Amino acid sequence: MDDATKDVAPAAIREELDRLLGGEWQIDDPRFSALQKAARKLADEFIDAATWHIQDNLIPHLSHQVAHWTQEAVRALLAGNERAFRRYLSCEQGSYTGREHFYLNHEGEFMAMRRKLAEAAPDLIRNERIADLEAIEAGLRKEIERLNQTIARLQE
Repeated sequence: MDDATKDVAPAAIREELDRLLGGEWQIDDPRFSALQKAARKLADEFIDAATWHIQDNLIPHLSHQVAHWTQEAVRALLAGNERAFRRYLSCEQGSYTGREHFYLNHEGEFMAMRRKLAEAAPDLIRNERIADLEAIEAGLRKEIERLNQTIARLQE
């Protein structure tokens, strides 16, 4: 393992291993020295494998998460849930928006994206919201009819 990877690897693992196998034991047996060397090598290999696994899978995991947040943001938008929409776009009140640092102004990007989305498909957004509300209304009408029938049956 190269020095750069050792710097990135968790120092706590190495420190604990050194504590367990080193210092206080003071065993001069060559078998114990071989055990110490094998344990350190195993720890280095584990840390190396874990580091490479994280690095190799970082992009697919991030891509999946961004796709999930995007899907949830669109669902929230279509459902008219502004709070959830803001949460998935990471622009809810009180969250980090980049305003704290003028060179990291993400809020402007989110506002521009939302504006472009609304301008690009205002009829689609409005029509989908209307369709959602009509479906809710139809479901409520069915439920009212079912309850009215139950009431009529109970009154007989």
